[in-house]
Amino acid sequence: MRITHVTAEVRAVAEVAEFYHSVLGLSTDWTSANAVAVRVGATTMQFVENARSVTDHHFAITVPSNKFAEAKRWLAERCTLLSTIEGDEFESSRPWNARSVYFDGPDRSVLELIVRRDLPNETPGEFTSADLLAVSEVGVATPDVTREVALLAAAGILPYGVEPGTGSTF
Repeated sequence: MRITHVTAEVRAVAEVAEFYHSVLGLSTDWTSANAVAVRVGATTMQFVENARSVTDHHFAITVPSNKFAEAKRWLAERCTLLSTIEGDEFESSRPWNARSVYFDGPDRSVLELIVRRDLPNETPGEFTSADLLAVSEVGVATPDVTREVALLAAAGILPYGVEPGTGSTF
């Protein structure tokens, strides 16, 4: 699946625009007084302000499979990486064949840079914001995961790699 467009409500669109522009070096385009479009490689992320929004987001951004270490260093120069007692790099389960680093984004979001080893997306040269290839995961917090899994399954969107209710990721 290719994610080419994402629209998300945020509480403070100016903060979001500033983060993606200043921290990640991405272009922003104000589409109205309360909405901004951010280009992340092949994906356009549209953020619309709603001060009463209660939703928090997770976005994973794919980076070239040959540049994980460079991407991590680049990111660590710009923000604090999230970590556990085991470290700040996370190996995904077998079906994903991926490695990630996580960091705090704007408006209570959690962002991720992810290398998907099965994608032939190597790029030459030094890592830059141009190597942020696309949004490849979108997560929205929900109080009832089982209910949401059932709704998505009814729409034909099934979990990847594991059975629902056992740490499913879509």
